[in-house]
Amino acid sequence: MYDLSVFLDENISIEWTDLFYGIKYGLLFPSVASQYADVLSEKRKLSDDEISFFLDSHGTKAVLDILEKILGQTLDSLEKAKFATLKICVAILIRLRKIESNPESLFEKINFLYSMLDYPEEMEGIVPYMPPNDGYKPSQHTKEENTKRLIDKIDEFITTNLAIFSSQG
Repeated sequence: MYDLSVFLDENISIEWTDLFYGIKYGLLFPSVASQYADVLSEKRKLSDDEISFFLDSHGTKAVLDILEKILGQTLDSLEKAKFATLKICVAILIRLRKIESNPESLFEKINFLYSMLDYPEEMEGIVPYMPPNDGYKPSQHTKEENTKRLIDKIDEFITTNLAIFSSQG
């Protein structure tokens, strides 16, 4: 699991929705809610629900319940859920690219991330076991060429999505 630094270290803007899905998918520690409330408290006055993250140590279910109260109808938006999931994915991929020098280990963790996020369609092009959808034929290339291509695709996925995030706020 990850903490708030996966977003903050890369300057990826976050919202409660992002944290909700990260915690729900088991990729973020429940403590990110209090970390985020702390960050927000420096910018604005917190609501009573947001303040409650400071009062007690909360388990996953309690944190998700509070986040549901904070988010209300926002959680009903499939588009917001997909965007939040994509931000979590990119933040974690950036972290993995920084810490994993072994491509096989990186690919295993990407496979795990893909399954934890419930197989998002947006990730299919960077998942090692998924067939290429762009006409590329792995059987006509060496293992090293295939590995390099996949790492390049992961980096391109990160760069493209970071540009989308920065254009949206």
